[in-house]
Amino acid sequence: MGSRYSVHCIALLALLLHGACTAQDAPPEAQPVVRIQLHTARLAAVARQVRLSDATVQWDLANIALDVLLESYRQELQTAASEKASTAGRRAKLASWRSGTRELIARLEASHARLADGAALGIQVDARDQVLIVIDGQPIAISALRPDAEQAIDEQVLARFCGYNDCSVLTNDNPTNPRPTEAAAGAWDFAPNRPPTFEIGELIRCEFPGTDRRLEKSAACKLVAEEALQLAARLDQVREKGYRIDRALLSDITPTHLANGQIVVNRDGAFIDVPTRMLSRLDRADLQRLIEWLPLTATPNEQPLVIQRANRLLGDASRRP
Repeated sequence: MGSRYSVHCIALLALLLHGACTAQDAPPEAQPVVRIQLHTARLAAVARQVRLSDATVQWDLANIALDVLLESYRQELQTAASEKASTAGRRAKLASWRSGTRELIARLEASHARLADGAALGIQVDARDQVLIVIDGQPIAISALRPDAEQAIDEQVLARFCGYNDCSVLTNDNPTNPRPTEAAAGAWDFAPNRPPTFEIGELIRCEFPGTDRRLEKSAACKLVAEEALQLAARLDQVREKGYRIDRALLSDITPTHLANGQIVVNRDGAFIDVPTRMLSRLDRADLQRLIEWLPLTATPNEQPLVIQRANRLLGDASRRP
């Protein structure tokens, strides 16, 4: 098999192994197929610049990238060693994942050794901004074992590399999307004939059944607001990249589907990674209000998002009607 057929072999194996252990009962049309890359452009931009640099700079990026991948994969394997599976099927999947991850680590260690011995080296960036380190003709994708770790790996590589090398290309990385991604301070509103409400600007309102635990409630509202704003900003980016957003598919999302930090945006399986820890605590009615509030078209929604059962944000003990 030629090397062109194995460009993504390590990345794909990592994703398949991860999926075998963590796949939930999502509907068939919502199975993730294509990750929409919203965070890897910075690393891709630097890698494209490095391709035009001398061999020493290319070697430095490759060496740092392999170091970071090995550290990440070893940490994942160490964490998985303490996990306990509840059924025979899950134990088999976990054992398979551990075996596959050890194989990935062995491949990376062998590639790292070849790099140190002076093997032929190349840096590639594909059409989806996936950065590839090519050692002796064998491509290695800079890719995490878990989707929510992708950005962390990219930023670790950049932090180490840019400390000693030219990353001026990043100074021109100006986002075109002005949507805020952090919640403002917020304030309580105790209007007559209305439940106690914590309001964050004109964007988010969290309604609570009582006035107790106000600090905890306001903090929870700020956290869910930040996740909602980040989701809105990323959907703006998705639309700007030319991807279709299927409102009907999003309307079928349940709080359970948000638990893995992935949101499928169309029936082609394109998905984004986004923090959803607090959003997954919403009940279905509040989640539907969130979907209706999101910027799924170029026309902004000027109405605030109202979370009517915000007490659920406080955790399992507070998930009562």
